This record gives sequence, structure tokens and C-alpha cells, in this order.
Amino acid sequence: MLGRTKPGRAAPTAAGRTEHRVDPGRSEHLDARCEERRRDLRRLRPDDQGRTADVFERVRGPVLAVERVAVEDVSSYGIVAVDESEDLGRGVYRVTDLVEKPRREEAPSNLAIIGRYILTPDIFGALEATSSDRAGEIQLTNGLRRLLRERPVYVCEIDGVRHDTGNKLGFLKAIVYFALRRPDLAEPFRRYLESLDLKIGVGS
Repeated sequence: MLGRTKPGRAAPTAAGRTEHRVDPGRSEHLDARCEERRRDLRRLRPDDQGRTADVFERVRGPVLAVERVAVEDVSSYGIVAVDESEDLGRGVYRVTDLVEKPRREEAPSNLAIIGRYILTPDIFGALEATSSDRAGEIQLTNGLRRLLRERPVYVCEIDGVRHDTGNKLGFLKAIVYFALRRPDLAEPFRRYLESLDLKIGVGS
């Protein structure tokens, strides 16, 4: 069923695309669906492996992976506001609001959605009811905000190292980071990096 779109409707774009196109037939008995944004590469701590799935089994609701980002970077992410008064376990919070790429002064926190989700089938109805933004895109954050009116949504704060390969600098950082962790490449690549004249720059 991958790639099937609803008859008579063009496939939406942006983050809502995959979730909306994989139509589960609206069954209320289907298992949750796990989604991961392919532009993200991550090296997790051992105890973070599978944490989002464990949290889902406990709260039985949609779970979004989040991480704390620098305040100056909040406008690049979907940002969540959370209720920290509930004791749901380490780094687990109930969402009170979501904002897609807010201005720094309007961001409710620095907890950023990082492209890893466990979503329940009712996300499809929420996405169908979500309007496109000014760029003509259906944002998953906006669909989740609509879903939040109907049921609790949770976040799980993830530690580790993440590289956003959707931008050039992040892509280069990911290459260097993982190359230096490969036994067959680490030493020769490190020697190469040490041989570079780092004073050379654009225009030299």
C-alpha cells in the first residue's frame, strides 16, 4: 500500500507526505506506524535504542522523538510545548502544543521534533483535515497539532549525536563523524585531515 494516494487528491508535500500517502484503510485496529525522516543520521546511546517504542507501549499514544536544540536554531524545527509536571519517566512528557518553525521569541521551548515518530492510525484523518501552508505543503507538525485536540500526544527526549544531512554542512559533518568511527578508515582519514592546511578558505 506504499505510495497510494486518495483518489481525486494530489499527494501533499513536506513532512506530511509519507504519513498521508500510506493510507491504512482507516482501520481503528491497525498497529501504530513508526516513521523516521531519512535525512537524519543518528548515533544513539545504548540505552536510547528502542526508547520511543518502549514509551509507546507504556502510554499507548503517539510518541515523537525530540532533542534540545540551541535557541538560535528553533526556527528550523517543529517545536513542542510540554507539561513537565507529570511524572512519565526520564525525558518523557505530554505535549500541550506544537509550533512549526517558530520565530525565536515565539518558541514555547527548545525541544525540537527530530524526525522520528511512532504514530497511530488517526493521524491520517488529522492530516486530511489539515490545510496546506503558504508554500502549499502539509506539515506533519500541524497535523499533530490537530490530533492533539482529540487525544494525548507524547514526546521522548533522545540523547546522542544527530546529523541533519538535509543541509550541506550537516552532510559533511556526518561523513567526517562516521568515517572517523570506521576501523578501516579512521586512521588514514585522520592523517589526511591533519595534513590539510586549514587556513585555506574560499577565494584562496
